[in-house]
Amino acid sequence: MSQSSGLNPYLELKLIVPTEQALDEIAARAKLADCLAMPPVRIPPPVGYVCMISDPDGNRIEISHNQQVYQKVQERWRQRA
Repeated sequence: MSQSSGLNPYLELKLIVPTEQALDEIAARAKLADCLAMPPVRIPPPVGYVCMISDPDGNRIEISHNQQVYQKVQERWRQRA
């Protein structure tokens, strides 16, 4: 039995891919490997097109395309500077 790395439930790893096709390919491979935690879904801005996979310890890894969260954070940081 794997020991949890302690990331859940407060830390989420995110990967950004350049195209929806890349995200769909990752989701298809994850489904075949039985580790697709959430199939691809479109969520209104700033979230975008996302899916989630699980690692062997049960941590979630979010794969996204066209996610605008990073840009929103940069905008807010610039406003404070």
